[in-house]
Amino acid sequence: MPMPSTSLRWTCLTLLCISVLHCARAANCTASDSAALLDFKNGFSCQDINNPGLVCQFDTWVPGTDCCNSWSGVTCDATGQVTDISVFGFWNGDLTFQIHQSAPASTFMTQLPRLKALESIDIQFARFGDAELPKVWGQIAKLKHINIVGVAGFTGEIPKEFGNLSNLEVFHWDTMVPTTLGPGLSGSKGIPKELCKLHKLREFYVFLLPNWSGTLPDCIDGWTSIQSITINNGDPHSYGEVLNTGGLTGPIPSNLGKLKTLTYLSLVGNKFTGSIPKSFGSLSNLRTLRLNNNRLSGAIPWKELSQLKFLVTLDLKINNFHGTLPPLTPNCFQNLEYLDASNTSIWGELPRRILDLPMIGTLKFRHVRLWGWIPSATFMNASRADFNFDFSYNFLSGPPPKLPGPTGVFKAPHNKLSTSIPAAYGSLYTLDLSFNRLTGRVPTAVLAVNSLSLDGNNFTNFP
Repeated sequence: MPMPSTSLRWTCLTLLCISVLHCARAANCTASDSAALLDFKNGFSCQDINNPGLVCQFDTWVPGTDCCNSWSGVTCDATGQVTDISVFGFWNGDLTFQIHQSAPASTFMTQLPRLKALESIDIQFARFGDAELPKVWGQIAKLKHINIVGVAGFTGEIPKEFGNLSNLEVFHWDTMVPTTLGPGLSGSKGIPKELCKLHKLREFYVFLLPNWSGTLPDCIDGWTSIQSITINNGDPHSYGEVLNTGGLTGPIPSNLGKLKTLTYLSLVGNKFTGSIPKSFGSLSNLRTLRLNNNRLSGAIPWKELSQLKFLVTLDLKINNFHGTLPPLTPNCFQNLEYLDASNTSIWGELPRRILDLPMIGTLKFRHVRLWGWIPSATFMNASRADFNFDFSYNFLSGPPPKLPGPTGVFKAPHNKLSTSIPAAYGSLYTLDLSFNRLTGRVPTAVLAVNSLSLDGNNFTNFP
């Protein structure tokens, strides 16, 4: 008997796959998972006081119906076992919440370990009165994702039992607005050393936690799959402030330098002390390093950091660093676009190559102790038009430098710059050279700059 043609075999295989997928989608929820979810639901109340008729996801959780195909926020696998739980309420402008905790803290959300295939827990915009992260979640063997966002009244330490979550890939906790929603994670234990066993963890993210303190464990190099670590107690870039309370303390473990898979490290707004570990020079895949708004000190390990060939963002501002800026070798910081070392105690002259880093767009050294001339940019990056250079409040002297592009932002107020302003500065978006020693006439084109500050100089035609 002749073999069927290749096209016929593929057609049969495709029909078989479609049939299997159809069966997977149509699988009914297991009785045990349905019972666990109904017990889980009983721990919540769900009503918006301003709009009682607003549909709640729990309204679809009806006994006797199929949780896999008709219950909102529930996802199942092909065998009818629940893999994902999403509790997503509404948060209205007057700070009322639709979903609330109604069960005692001792039993609230403790039913989830009964879901043997559960991989993801996602809870957003709800109000829990006195709940903490349930320790029993550490028994959910297949759990991969924990995502908590904007949940009021949800507090407590990260349970050490979470170190048993050998499949965990993402831990994400965003308090969002602590003054309104409560402090989020709290306590003084920081990250339990038991969590160092999470070898599959890819992302660890916690944000705005005014009652959470403690340390990073030395064994953190056990996170052998980690790609992103964010432990921010505020963010001046996005929210305009760093919290005065809370934040992790102690030195930054040198073992962080062993995390070869790490691409993003942000420890903004904590109270870390000591120096930046030189081992950071071994973070060969790192693209972002943000250590600003801490209490770090010592010399910045420029040599080691400059070896990070993929580094794009380096934010070190508002720390107690000291020392000089070293000469830059021709091949250092080849991909660096953002460098901010403002409000530190570094001193000395700007390196000759600093404005010629091939990708540099933002360069900020505000309120440090720099002197000498600002080096002029050359042809190496003269085509960059989106630069933002800020050398405010220093002791810089000499003429204003040649800049790396026709447009951009240049700020150097409260220095000792002298001679006249180049006419080429007329194409800038923002120019602040106030309180220097500049003289002569301000070029007509410069007077037309959209945002211009030139007070405190000796111009013949300004003000």
